[in-house]
Amino acid sequence: MERIVTSSDAKKHLKRRIVSKAVSAGLVISTIVCFAVLFQSVTTQQVSFFGFRLFYVKTGSMAPAIPTGSILVVQKRLTDITIGDVITFRSPDGVILGLPNTHRVVSQVEKGGTIWFQTRGDANPGPDANLVSREDVIGKVVFVMDKTGILSLLIGFLGTRLGFLLLILIPLLSITLVFLRDLVQIYQLELARAAAREIGTDQANPDRLSEPVARQR
Repeated sequence: MERIVTSSDAKKHLKRRIVSKAVSAGLVISTIVCFAVLFQSVTTQQVSFFGFRLFYVKTGSMAPAIPTGSILVVQKRLTDITIGDVITFRSPDGVILGLPNTHRVVSQVEKGGTIWFQTRGDANPGPDANLVSREDVIGKVVFVMDKTGILSLLIGFLGTRLGFLLLILIPLLSITLVFLRDLVQIYQLELARAAAREIGTDQANPDRLSEPVARQR
């Protein structure tokens, strides 16, 4: 017995296809975003997100206030930086020149009408050798996530070889599964269309449904 496809069935099928495509697109987009964010956090120890940046602390120069493995939330606020604030800046030091560094402001120095910051790591015996210009200040530390937090542990794990490998494999595997699922759906749809065409041909040619009958004399 043939099943009659109603308009209600067609609408349900269309809704399922729309939902499926939306879920697939959302999965791909979210995977790409997560890959980009996590890759940036592992390779540069910073992530920019809605005006805030996240930094992963790799050394203990700011211990005990900011231990190694902590996550810093940094906001670009140059107008209200005062002595005692912790800032993240592009280091003027030759060893880590241009790399992000986070130390405490211990004094402000005016040179040529420009304010410069004297910084120091809490765990260091003395202030940094070079002053920090306003142009090199990335922002002010507004929040510190403890190294035992989930995000800190996650980024720390992704910094390992296994973590970095998973960082690559998981998004690729997710995208591959979505692609394969779409291929299977396309294949099933083509089979259904071929079957429908075959049924339509048989109905248009009823002689194909039975053996030839001898004419009566």
